[in-house]
Amino acid sequence: MSIEINNLKLTAKRVRFCEEYAIDMNGAKAAIRAGYSAKTARTQASDLLTLPNVKKHIEELQSKIAKKCEISVEWVIEKQVKVIARCMQEEEVLDKDGNKTGDFTFDSSGANTGLKTLAKHLGMDKSTVDVVTAGMGLVLHLTGKPDEADD
Repeated sequence: MSIEINNLKLTAKRVRFCEEYAIDMNGAKAAIRAGYSAKTARTQASDLLTLPNVKKHIEELQSKIAKKCEISVEWVIEKQVKVIARCMQEEEVLDKDGNKTGDFTFDSSGANTGLKTLAKHLGMDKSTVDVVTAGMGLVLHLTGKPDEADD
């Protein structure tokens, strides 16, 4: 039996999957919570996420959530840039007695993760961004190329 939501025909189980997926974006967990078998949850989720009606309903749910929370693409990018900047702030290294050593450190793992997330959002997901400390400096390595538009 299928139901119609916003001109989309979906079974009740698929609607539930969409609602569960919108919570944490975890397909396998959403499939289990929606009533699919735990043994086949990953496959079911993968299959469901390729269906146009399911994808459309998930997009509608995400849009509602974003509006309710007043979150936009610009907001997300702005916050990501702030996180990256914070992770890249130098902090003085202190010895066990609390004295300055003259060395500095920063959260390279956090900066790297933030840069990868931002690069993916900007369509550079075929690239790899690595943050490497080089003495007192910072080196960003960008390998691969973003997908080029079809001409």
